[in-house]
Amino acid sequence: MKISTYIVTIAAVIISSVSAQSEPSPDFRNCATYPTQLAVSSISLNPYPQCIGATYCFAIAGTLSAPIIEDTILEVVGRYLGKIVYTDYVQNILASNGQVLPIPAGPVTLNLCLPLKPTAHAGIPVATIHLLKNADGNIIFCQD
Repeated sequence: MKISTYIVTIAAVIISSVSAQSEPSPDFRNCATYPTQLAVSSISLNPYPQCIGATYCFAIAGTLSAPIIEDTILEVVGRYLGKIVYTDYVQNILASNGQVLPIPAGPVTLNLCLPLKPTAHAGIPVATIHLLKNADGNIIFCQD
């Protein structure tokens, strides 16, 4: 009897660890209303879904049409039923993530990590926009 209980416990642990793994990254789309400096070819988000208070990272690959200079700014806006329920504003996000600036025009992968603030709402589907601006004010990318 003890052996069967042990086997059931191991199976439950395996099943819970498999179900706790990250889901595939969601599909993103360009939300800019005019040309951006990065033609995005792929984005991955890890972990997905994000955990409140924990760090999440995304890798954005593409081709830069202009160099990225210092003082990049990442703006994150989350909406639920049309209302803004989450905002974040991170200055120098690339430098703080170890990217050497300036980044020349051409193929690039940007790795950005930031914490999901404890003010984020749990249990509701929040539509987020990630907008990265160059120091010259131009939009590097806008993805939602």
